[in-house]
Amino acid sequence: MKGINQKGFGHHLLIIIVAVLAVGAAGFAGWKIYSAKKLDAQAASWSTIGSWRSDVTLRACKTYTDSKFGPLWKVQLLDNTPNSATEKPTFVFRVHRSGNAISTTKLGPGIGYYKTTYASVLLGDTYSVSVSYGSAGAEGTASSFANIKNC
Repeated sequence: MKGINQKGFGHHLLIIIVAVLAVGAAGFAGWKIYSAKKLDAQAASWSTIGSWRSDVTLRACKTYTDSKFGPLWKVQLLDNTPNSATEKPTFVFRVHRSGNAISTTKLGPGIGYYKTTYASVLLGDTYSVSVSYGSAGAEGTASSFANIKNC
């Protein structure tokens, strides 16, 4: 029976490739865990702007940003529904200007739990949050972005 030829460059190249893949996979997994924990820590200090029952909340924070459209609020939204929740509703965050919805962002199961939207600082934009689960739901009233904490 012949053994594997361990002479030459090919064998060493294979070992290097396997090592690089292993280190890359471990680094990616660590980064995903770090990102999730960082988001959870940030969510603890964000504003709660919507809720369903006692354990399911929509949280938000805002950051002032300049743009070619003028000064904007960059609004980060987080559906803080725990995995253990038996009811997982859909949240809808709307930005209003002069009484009309100009932007709609949905969060929830199958849609995404972390999203970003924008609102004008100068044009008097407001927001509302609605929540629905099955046939039940509630629509919120317009609120000022002053009610949302800075990130």
